Amino acid sequence: MTTTNETLPTTFDFGAGLVAAHRHRNLNRSLGGWVADTAWVSGGAWVADTARVFGGAQVFGKAQVFGEAQVFGEAQVSGKARVFGKAQVFGKAQVFGEARVFGKAQVFGEARVFGGAQVSGEARVFGEAWVVQVGPVGSRGAMLTVYATKAGPRCTTGCFEDKTLAELLAACKDTHGPKSPHTRNYKLLATVAFAFIKANAKKGATR
Repeated sequence: MTTTNETLPTTFDFGAGLVAAHRHRNLNRSLGGWVADTAWVSGGAWVADTARVFGGAQVFGKAQVFGEAQVFGEAQVSGKARVFGKAQVFGKAQVFGEARVFGKAQVFGEARVFGGAQVSGEARVFGEAWVVQVGPVGSRGAMLTVYATKAGPRCTTGCFEDKTLAELLAACKDTHGPKSPHTRNYKLLATVAFAFIKANAKKGATR
């Protein structure tokens, strides 16, 4: 019986030799990215472009993996989460809710990224990583996501990606002006969130 998750069986090399795999058939009937037969992608999930899902990874719910993103190991991407760009989610990491992982970011180990959190740029979030989200804030009403790195906390929000606290506040002043309510609110929320991450993140992202 043909289903909305119709697949085309064949083999594919995910980097360690050919394994049994197939192209995922998305709900709109488009032929999507490669999925190893050992992995699982639900019928409602979206795997597109040159994205790859392999190992024992799972993508389900209304999650989307696209671009050149990779999900592998025992990682799970679920809910309405999106992993795209050249991002990687692997190990036993979980990305769920409406979280976004993109750019060249990596989430691995037992890290969990969830809610409306965003991890981007070249950030690497692993282990029992701390990720804090506050907001909405700024002219877009976006959420501010702050995460640990080896060099200290960094953040992503709205049009500001992978910034230190100083970089964020400088960008706010340039964009909104030094006396803008948006700049003031960013400073208030970011200062607290950065301080929390710095005080509590013992295992977290590294760059």
